[in-house]
Amino acid sequence: MWARLDAICSAYLFTLVQLEPVEFIILVGKLDVLAKLQRIKRLFLHRKEEEKAKMIGRVFSVLDELKEERNAITHGFYVGMSKDNDIFITIFTDLVTRSKTETGTKLFICTPKSLAEHAAAIGQGVEEMMTIADKEKMQELLGMPGYSQTHSSQKSLQGTIPK
Repeated sequence: MWARLDAICSAYLFTLVQLEPVEFIILVGKLDVLAKLQRIKRLFLHRKEEEKAKMIGRVFSVLDELKEERNAITHGFYVGMSKDNDIFITIFTDLVTRSKTETGTKLFICTPKSLAEHAAAIGQGVEEMMTIADKEKMQELLGMPGYSQTHSSQKSLQGTIPK
């Protein structure tokens, strides 16, 4: 999910600037999703497009809340699973906290419900961003066909862009 979101954010940012693809890659490099969203927001603020900047700010806030869980899932160590299918993951605290003084490990418990909510929040963020995106350019950049609004948010993360 996050890798797809990253590709979408890169394509989205690319549609906002007039650069050659190689120049864009040189400038953006391996920025993470949240850094890309911050740059998109700053572009909108610079262009005096306050409503678009606010919307990107809302998407950023939601994704920022999910980042700790994302890091645990992506970089953590699987510990086990409960009879209710809750997944136990442990991770070094420096990968999930912003505190430089906290050390050790942290245990995450991911329930099927929390994972579904995580995926839905990402899908909602993508759909919200797409309401103001140049969908034609995005489809060209990502090689993704359009799809009808009746599809769920999770479908949009599986290789399609909302029309």
